[in-house]
Amino acid sequence: MVLKEEQRDLFLVPKEYSLVYTVGRDFLVKKSMGAKMKNRYPTMISTVKRAYKKAKDPEIRCIGFKPLKEDRYIYNLLVKDKLLQTTTYEDIFDALIQLKDDMRVMDVKKIAMPKIGIGDDGLNWAKVKETIELVFDSTDVEILVCTSILDKDNEYIEPETNKKSKVEYKEPEVEVEEVKEDEE
Repeated sequence: MVLKEEQRDLFLVPKEYSLVYTVGRDFLVKKSMGAKMKNRYPTMISTVKRAYKKAKDPEIRCIGFKPLKEDRYIYNLLVKDKLLQTTTYEDIFDALIQLKDDMRVMDVKKIAMPKIGIGDDGLNWAKVKETIELVFDSTDVEILVCTSILDKDNEYIEPETNKKSKVEYKEPEVEVEEVKEDEE
């Protein structure tokens, strides 16, 4: 297994890489990578959702989608039940095990993904990366982790295109005690 991290746009990786991202079993995508995937592959979410419901197996953690005009798979890692739930390291591990099995069956040797689990889920990338390395350790799979950068206005800048896309950012709520000056 080879794991590389590069600052680049996930959607501009060579076609021999299948793409991987995480989504909830409710298949709701509101922002970030899920929204980008839905915009790029408009029929994917409904197709994957139908496949998941048809399988009637709550243990499914990975569903592949093959776009008609591309010679690669898009792997949907089902890591939580609902959009607003938090993903756990165990969820990531279980999904990666199923991903590895599916890749073996479909003879997929290269995948590209964002840093999964670290956005709204708040997982530690070093631990997620360890999990990826553990799962794929004895394989001949090449994994490319694509990272974007944020500018001062919290907009993603995709490195190869310099294209910006707004990120929903909310300042943390902090209780501030109002201090009144003594009147003399």
